[in-house]
Order: sequence, then structure tokens, then C-alpha cells
Amino acid sequence: MLTLLIRIEEGKVERGCIFEEEPREYLNMFFKRDIVDVTKYRKGGFAACVSAKYGCIGKCMFCPCARNNLRLRPPYRVIAEIRNLVRQGFENISFTDDIMNVPVEYARSICKGITDLSDRLTWTGIIWPLPQYFPEDLAGSMKRAGMVAAYVNGHSGSDRMLKIYRSGFSTKDIEYTTRILEDTGIKATPCFVFGGPGECKESIDETFALIDKLQPDSAALFTKIWIVRPSELASIAEKKGIVSPTDDLLAPVHYPFPLRGYVLEEAEKRENCRIVW
Repeated sequence: MLTLLIRIEEGKVERGCIFEEEPREYLNMFFKRDIVDVTKYRKGGFAACVSAKYGCIGKCMFCPCARNNLRLRPPYRVIAEIRNLVRQGFENISFTDDIMNVPVEYARSICKGITDLSDRLTWTGIIWPLPQYFPEDLAGSMKRAGMVAAYVNGHSGSDRMLKIYRSGFSTKDIEYTTRILEDTGIKATPCFVFGGPGECKESIDETFALIDKLQPDSAALFTKIWIVRPSELASIAEKKGIVSPTDDLLAPVHYPFPLRGYVLEEAEKRENCRIVW
């Protein structure tokens, strides 16, 4: 970090030090992760966060990443970073990527590179729920590599809302992904977002009906959608006068959701529903 700051101050940041212009590569640099005393962070089962990629394949209407190309770190560098964290005594890793399983071969290569650490390492990640990106054998590879829990990026239990969100998958896909994880022995936590344009009691009831059908140990519920730019949701909010084109949106501004209380009431009826915000 000190070297980086000095380079920035002297105007000597080489191409590839902070960013990489090649379209499919992100942060072309090694992360040693050993410049601070990590003792305090290892206590209490703290999970060290690791990022393997930036961007997304999704076109979700509320997300600023919808227009970003997927940029990948070379697998061997991700693997080297994880190995170094294990060497320092970390036993838990959390992949921060919203689509841990995409691309499939990329996910397989990372799993292959850390499978021999599975007796010392457990990890979690977020799964994009499309069958073509989550074949059963990939779930098996993740389990053998030490994956113990996964968040399923579900968005909604209503197919109508999934179309509005432009999620690109269906409730059947969410169900498939959750079942594959559970059958493989990986704890699945489906995540659902409430409050987008068009949300109503019927769509809310459909989401809770899907939760009741899946019966996960835990479902993560998000009852506020942050308006961020650039996104389709931000454009809608501007047209409706919810925000102004000149608003910087640095402080959280949420899309109005008058039925939030109803969601909270339904969640209270279920022990496995956890309100994230």
C-alpha cells in the first residue's frame, strides 16, 4: 500500500497497477494480504473477504453494474491470495462476487485450486440462479473445495416482479438452484428484494409462498431498494419526481415502498425470515 501511495504521489502508476484495460481482466496485481497484523481478525470466526471478479452478466433494472462487462482476475492469483490467507491462520473465506458460479469453468478452476485446503478452510459465496451456470457437478466441486453455505441471488418469488427487475431468471430457476445446493450439503440462503416498481400484495404473497415451499433454514429479505446511478430504476425515479437529475444520491435514497409494513408482518410470522434492511 505504501508503494502504491508513493507511486500515485509521484505520478508513476503503471498501467495494470490499479486497473487493467483488457476487457476481461480485473485488478491485474497480487494481493499479499499480509501487511497488517491479522490476529484480531481471525478471532470469532471472522471471514476474510476475497474478490475474484468485477461486473455482472445481469441486466437488473436497479443495479449500476448492469452495463458492466465481466472482468476476471486470473484464477491462479485468486488461489494464491486464498492460500496466503490460510497460511496466516484464516479458516473462513467469503467470496464477495455476486455471481460466484459465473463463468462455470472459471469457478471450477478456483475450486480445483483450493480443494486440498478443504480440511483447513470453509467458505461462502453468492450463486446466480440459472441452471446453465450451475450444473450439479459444479455444486459438487464447490462442496469438495470447502463451500459450506451460499446465498442464492433470488430477487423475488414473483415471476412478474422478476420480469420487471429484468433478472433474467425465473422462480423455477431459484427453486432449482436452492435444491441443488441443499442436496449437495451446502446450506442455501435465498435472498429476496421487495419494493420495486409494481410491487403489490399479490407479488409479496408469491415471494413468501416460495419461501414456504423451499423451507430454507434462513431467507434474507431486503425491504428497501437504494436508488443508484446509472440504472433504469434511477431513470424511473427521476421521471416520477422521486429524485432530481441533480441529486448526487451519495446519501441513501430508497424507492418508495408503502407496503414495507406488510412485508415485515409476514416475515414476523416465519422463524426463517431475516430482515437485512
